[in-house]
Formats: sequence, structure tokens, C-alpha cells
Amino acid sequence: MLVEQREAEKQKEVSEKTSKKLVEKQAEIVERKIKVDEDLGKAEPALIAAQEAVGGIKKDNLNEMRAYAKPPPAVQLALEPVIALISKVPKKPDWKECK
Repeated sequence: MLVEQREAEKQKEVSEKTSKKLVEKQAEIVERKIKVDEDLGKAEPALIAAQEAVGGIKKDNLNEMRAYAKPPPAVQLALEPVIALISKVPKKPDWKECK
């Protein structure tokens, strides 16, 4: 009977420690969520502005860019990082790849 009581007490201690850890983890999660929501709140306006800007691009604009044998430096500078992100290749793309 004493053995069972000791075992029950050990399980109770483990359960209490686990409960305390759970409360701590939940507090950490709440803090992280607040920080992530703040970061998202800062990034969201830029995302919306970018979506609106991209929405204004017409097919003729894309065809004009593809027609460049050598694009203006600003066009190339703007397209290289986009193409690198889309292709997921860790190198600077040349203009043929951008087209």
C-alpha cells in the first residue's frame, strides 16, 4: 500500500511539473504570437501595395521587357531578385533567364 501511495505521489509531482511547464510554454506562445502579429502588421501594407502594383502590369508591358536585347539597368535590377526568388536558384540570373 505504501508503494502504491509513493507511486501516486510521484505521478502527482510529475503531473504538476508538466502542468507548470505547459503554462510556461503557453505564455511563450502568446508572446511569440503577439510579436508575429506585429511583424505581419508591419509587412502587410507593403504586400498589399506590391499586389496592387503588380496588378497594373499589362501583357504589353511584359512583351516590351522580353523584347529588350539588353534591358535598362533599372529593369534588370528589379527583375533579377524576383527571378532568383521564383526559380529558387542561389545565383544571379542572366537576362535570358529573366526573359
